[in-house]
Amino acid sequence: MKEKVKILQLWNVKWIDAVDVDNETKLNLIKDYNFHELDVEAILEENQFPRVNVGDGYLFIIFHFPKYIKQTQTYVINEFNIFLWKNFLITFRDRHSSHIDRIFQAYKNREIKEDEKINPGYILYEIIQAMLEKIDCEVVCKAAVLLEEAGYDKGDIIFLEKL
Repeated sequence: MKEKVKILQLWNVKWIDAVDVDNETKLNLIKDYNFHELDVEAILEENQFPRVNVGDGYLFIIFHFPKYIKQTQTYVINEFNIFLWKNFLITFRDRHSSHIDRIFQAYKNREIKEDEKINPGYILYEIIQAMLEKIDCEVVCKAAVLLEEAGYDKGDIIFLEKL
């Protein structure tokens, strides 16, 4: 079973990553921060609209990324609720994502040099990039299967996959 809450301290940056946790756990994880009540309310309620809110010294961001469920062969929304400030990143997700888990593990295993600066904004950039690359791959692969089923030439499909 995968961990629901992971906490990583990288020099002056703290990353809390919580997946499919209950509201009590969410409130406990953010109790030491002075977040706006509407941002707190947003992490407690499901199906929020994607947005960026500027809080008092922090950003609150909601992203939606598709998540493929193999058992049912369907896509569902994986909502990311993110608090970002100069020295912390808190990510709440509905579902696990191997891409984000790999990024977290890479930072956990990384040997930080004294002069190296870890920036939570860059970690967030890596998360977004990984999720967008995953979407690109899934869309192109699914399109290739559909084109092949529709009788298109295999050479055209290979060209599409290389784009």
